[in-house]
Amino acid sequence: MTTKTQQSILDHVRSLKEENAAEYGYSIEKIIESARRRQEESGRRIIRLTKREPDATSNGGKRPA
Repeated sequence: MTTKTQQSILDHVRSLKEENAAEYGYSIEKIIESARRRQEESGRRIIRLTKREPDATSNGGKRPA
């Protein structure tokens, strides 16, 4: 259960998300491109994780039975 304050914050975040999506025509590609551009322009250090392939001892990311 959420409090009124929590609900207010959630509503605000959702409205910002909706505005951002509308600005880019609801195109996930354009939204991601814009986010990446803002990251690059921020001047902050960006760590890019590479996709790791499962090794022979792993179970492919599945939870143990």
